[in-house]
Amino acid sequence: MYFKKNISLLFVLLAIVAIVAIVAIVATAVLYHYLNMLPFSWAWDDTAILRQVIEYSPSEYFFDPSSWQQFSASNLHPWILLSFELDLFLFGLNPEGFYLHQFVSIAIILLCVFFVFRLWVSPVLAMSASVLFLYSPPISTLSYQLMTRHYIEGLIFALLSIMAYVLFIRKNNYYLLFLAVFFYVLAFSAKEIYVPLPGLLFFLGKQSIPQRIVKILPFAIAGLFYIVWRYYMLGVLVGGYGLNTDRSITYFIERLSNALFSPNIYYQFFFAITLLPAIVYFFRAIKVSIPLIILILLSLLPLYPISYFLSEGRYMLMPTLTYIAIIILSLHFYMHQYPSSKVIKLSTITILCGILFLFVQMSQLEREGLQKDYKRYATQWTFIYNTASINDFFLVNPAGSWFAENSRWLRQYYKNESVNLVFDLIDLTPLQAEQNNFFQFDEVCQCVVKKQDFLQTYKKWQNKQKEQALSIQFDYKNNISIWDFRALQTGEFFFLVPKTLSYQVPAKGIFRSHLDKYHHFRIKYIADNGFMTYSPLFKFSEQPIAYEMTIKN
Repeated sequence: MYFKKNISLLFVLLAIVAIVAIVAIVATAVLYHYLNMLPFSWAWDDTAILRQVIEYSPSEYFFDPSSWQQFSASNLHPWILLSFELDLFLFGLNPEGFYLHQFVSIAIILLCVFFVFRLWVSPVLAMSASVLFLYSPPISTLSYQLMTRHYIEGLIFALLSIMAYVLFIRKNNYYLLFLAVFFYVLAFSAKEIYVPLPGLLFFLGKQSIPQRIVKILPFAIAGLFYIVWRYYMLGVLVGGYGLNTDRSITYFIERLSNALFSPNIYYQFFFAITLLPAIVYFFRAIKVSIPLIILILLSLLPLYPISYFLSEGRYMLMPTLTYIAIIILSLHFYMHQYPSSKVIKLSTITILCGILFLFVQMSQLEREGLQKDYKRYATQWTFIYNTASINDFFLVNPAGSWFAENSRWLRQYYKNESVNLVFDLIDLTPLQAEQNNFFQFDEVCQCVVKKQDFLQTYKKWQNKQKEQALSIQFDYKNNISIWDFRALQTGEFFFLVPKTLSYQVPAKGIFRSHLDKYHHFRIKYIADNGFMTYSPLFKFSEQPIAYEMTIKN
């Protein structure tokens, strides 16, 4: 009896040590990310989110279609606006507080990962899952990008829903079921990728089919509410950005493997080796592995229509966690089957350390790219919001036009003063081009510099203009833009909104966005020889545009 009590006490102490260890690791890593990013600034889509929060109330962006579609006509994830609204109330226009919130949310995710895995595996393996996730490339991306907050907090709610539902099954406490459904609703308000969660919950636990159906019914009702809500807010049941035109399976697999396991062929080989024990596990414990198979499908299917974008780290959040779940649960199976096998223990340590090593290397590469982009945005924000005088002109790179336009709006809102942004030289008059106050971001020094020879640049631009054959098929209806410029097989195309936006677009595509607020647009074509042609201004309307410019010999 005394021996049993000591063993029980030992297990309690080990559990406490494991929890303290994971909290310490999380706190250290989060602090590392936090200090590594000083000084803080806005970047990527942050200024657009801030503008939306300022212009509309929570009731509007949660339940008024026209208000939400000013921000996105492609997806429905208003939780990020509410999260930014809270930070704006608490910290004002100071990004330090927003990033503190971001890192606290990441820390909560890692704790949730530990406790969810602890429902099925030992504290050591649960802690291993959390550590692997901490050092995975998607977490590096999410630590830098405030605009990905909805992925982070949506995953927190999804993990809490899983935890509450499993405990409900085990304890039959309906208060836990209510919590599980509540967290599920919060999860899909954050991001659509968490809507299929009940498909995973249905297969958890040892229950009969009728019992599973009865217990999953509240989630089905919540899911039905989401479908109605989504259709009301967007006018469609399916969305997405729509720029991807290659939907082949081979293209998707190639993009997925490169994004999830790195383009490095040696890395991919090692990750493939780590999956071999899991494949054997699937066949040896098929009933137990069904939830894992469902998890794989639920994490990958939403990504298929956006194969083109998979290189962006946030899209690998769920596939990475799924991969970790496959590894951890399969290792748990072997350690449970062969508890005294030194080979199994050594193999487990080797696999976990190998994955951790590669994750650290991949995350380092991810951070290097992110730091460069982050510095570019931070420098431009400082110039547009603080440094530029009202007479200065800032030449905007097309890749950051949305950020720049909304940065100018924030300056107008908070300081009641504007700044001149040049999205394309066609927006300038010859008289303006003669002024000596043009600035641009320099990639070499990573700073904003004054362009001393701008008039010469402007004249070269004028000389590059040439009448070329141009074919434009454009249709805009119900927030969906469909275009086809493929009569010209090569070259680059840009979608221009005068003095407001500039986007490079493919020769053919579909894009879902609320664009008619801009009223007019034009298309810019740059041929392979460097000469460029501008279309006339078109007006957004329900009537299709068919424009042909032919060159007479």
